[in-house]
Amino acid sequence: TLKAINNLKLRVSNVDNFFGNCSSLRNINGLDIGGTLTSVSGLFKDMNLTLLQNITFGNSITNFTSCFENVSCITDEMIIRMPDHTGMVVDYSRMFAGCVGITKVIDTVYPNGGSNFTSMYEGCTGITRIENLTVNGKLVDAMFKGCSYVTKISNTTFNNATSMNELFMNCTRLEELDEVTFGEHITSADDWTKNT
Repeated sequence: TLKAINNLKLRVSNVDNFFGNCSSLRNINGLDIGGTLTSVSGLFKDMNLTLLQNITFGNSITNFTSCFENVSCITDEMIIRMPDHTGMVVDYSRMFAGCVGITKVIDTVYPNGGSNFTSMYEGCTGITRIENLTVNGKLVDAMFKGCSYVTKISNTTFNNATSMNELFMNCTRLEELDEVTFGEHITSADDWTKNT
């Protein structure tokens, strides 16, 4: 019964259901994913892990949809090495949704002008701080929806966003937006602060 993976290198073209039958797996420390792979969608979703650390993604990966969704051991100290996606269209939707171990999103730049950040951190109820964040993607709908313990968002920029529906919806403890900037391309902002 597989319980731990240490320093595994994958050079594959498909990871669909890769960990699907690993119900006893608890620790992954050191995973290098590359080759011709373009998608890690749902790779770790809903896994009952106690440790997930030192993950490296290859340059060709552009779909991270739900990659870590509902993995409660994800924390701020987790080391994830992401490729430089400048100029590429990348899907980060629901990448960390439901990861309750994340407590802050700070000093982060997402440089990809055409990318999808929909619900990226939705339901991350552990987040209390969002600051010094730059998001250059077009879709930021519900990006922080349900982050109910955030009280202040500061020095944050959404440069190329066109749609920000439900962006901070159900952030029930949010009291202050300080130096938050949206660019001139917004066309839809329905319920962006509803129940906030």
